[in-house]
Amino acid sequence: MLSKFKQWLFPSPGELELRKQELQRRIAERKSKSQPEAVTRVSVPSKRPAPLPPITLSSPACPYCGVIQEPPPMRRRKCWDCGQIIHVRTEREERKKYLVTAEEAERRAAKDTRLARERRNEEWKQLSEQVRLAMQAVIGSPSKELISNRPVSFSLKAVLIVMSRRKLRALN
Repeated sequence: MLSKFKQWLFPSPGELELRKQELQRRIAERKSKSQPEAVTRVSVPSKRPAPLPPITLSSPACPYCGVIQEPPPMRRRKCWDCGQIIHVRTEREERKKYLVTAEEAERRAAKDTRLARERRNEEWKQLSEQVRLAMQAVIGSPSKELISNRPVSFSLKAVLIVMSRRKLRALN
């Protein structure tokens, strides 16, 4: 064993030349594998949506007294002329900022809350309809106590598992 180690550690000139050739052969194989043949790249248009335009200020005038604010406020602050508090509200769809009075700011906040509640209720109605259809597919007719427009704390998959187990118990 020691003699093989010595032969490996101190090779003869012929053995050394064979090792060099083997090493060069392996390097050449790796290069040929790693470099693909001539590939032409075709640029594909990006699927990302176009960037939104920046949010702009509709008017830099105070909503109470009409004095132009320089620089225009980016958040709530007092008017330099009349001393009233100016609220800044952003309309995401229009991509604009508006300087509004306190009453208008409250009105817009209430409207935003109402719209968010309506969106949430619509999502729950869609989810309850999906659950109803899934339960109908599993057991034939939906259970009235499980279907409501109120939020539920379990997933559609959990409902299907429970209902299928009930169906199996009823059959046995």
